[in-house]
Amino acid sequence: MSDGDEEMSLDNFAKLLELRKANPTIPVVPLVEKEGVAVDIHYDKLFARIGESRIGKVYFAEDRIYLDEDLLIEKEAEKLWLDRYEGKELSVEEENEIKRLAEKNVLNLNWKEVIIVNIESK
Repeated sequence: MSDGDEEMSLDNFAKLLELRKANPTIPVVPLVEKEGVAVDIHYDKLFARIGESRIGKVYFAEDRIYLDEDLLIEKEAEKLWLDRYEGKELSVEEENEIKRLAEKNVLNLNWKEVIIVNIESK
């Protein structure tokens, strides 16, 4: 790790500690980009560093963790379309109604406030 990388990592760590101190009751959720996951089975551990941290909201679904309401709204709208209108061409009003209902459904989910910590492999 270069000096610049080490300094940035220490700054990121300091920010994480500040966030945690200011928000002791909310959970910390470390996230690793899929490119940062080892595919080489010869190593048990990876070199990584603490990246940026921030307060955010997440939704813990059965299949994954959602950080982005828009992605989940899109998924929900597709599900609603399949359940109600599959095979039918929709009017603009019907499309808008599906989008409104999908957004309402997603925003009513149990989103949790957390400290999101990006774990970087480079």
